[in-house]
Amino acid sequence: MKRGDVVIGGIYEVRVGRDLVPVRVAHEESTFGGARGWRGTSLVTGRGIWIRSAARLRRAMTQEEADQRVERHKEARSCR
Repeated sequence: MKRGDVVIGGIYEVRVGRDLVPVRVAHEESTFGGARGWRGTSLVTGRGIWIRSAARLRRAMTQEEADQRVERHKEARSCR
């Protein structure tokens, strides 16, 4: 995905560690060092996430797809 394709408020599948989780992009942000990226919230854990580049964003998701993915993650975590 490219930087210009990212929509603030959109839900994207993002690589977090070894998992692909749905993340809602909250806003664009830049650091003092000049790095640009986005702040988002994982819909699985509710934690904030820093997305440094659009390469971490795999694809846009609908709310229904994100809800299904969250349920699958919760079921998988309860089995561990």
